[in-house]
Amino acid sequence: MEIKSDVLLDKLVTKKIENQKKTKPKRIKILNERLRKLRLYTGLTQEEIAKKIQISKGAYVTYEKGTSLPPIPTLLKISKGLDYPIEWLLGVNEDDENRKKDMWRLRLES
Repeated sequence: MEIKSDVLLDKLVTKKIENQKKTKPKRIKILNERLRKLRLYTGLTQEEIAKKIQISKGAYVTYEKGTSLPPIPTLLKISKGLDYPIEWLLGVNEDDENRKKDMWRLRLES
């Protein structure tokens, strides 16, 4: 059952990322800020987190510094390893909230 949910989650995240390719730099910035904050919050080193999520330290450093966006399977590892949803790591929920606020603002102004 867990494999099936992983596949569905992978498809969902892939679709969301494909739909938001224009905002990729924003996603990278949000991801790197959140990875850094989570690491500092947990008190772990970059190497310890990389071992925990089973990726190389070099790869983790590039994600935390914002020089690259991890592939979806790696995002799944990060999400599970740090126990935070992918949507939060990428800031997807905030975009939805901001869109709702903008819609309400437009309705009030008209």
